Amino acid sequence: MSLSNEEALEALNMLRSNIIATQSASWSNTMYPLVAILNEAGIEQLDATEEQKLEHKNCYGGAGGYPGHLIKDNT
Repeated sequence: MSLSNEEALEALNMLRSNIIATQSASWSNTMYPLVAILNEAGIEQLDATEEQKLEHKNCYGGAGGYPGHLIKDNT
């Protein structure tokens, strides 16, 4: 089954309404449905860049990093 743009937007709006109503966002009730909606709408998944992979590893690889930690100060 494939979703039209309008159907995908309607599904995303329903997902948003659920998040707001429950004041909850988790992998099971938010991320998995979001990915499913985008997949059904035919949105192409992009691969992570090397910079994104490095930042993810720094943040979540047990090193105590945080998002933006690797951003260089160019001043």
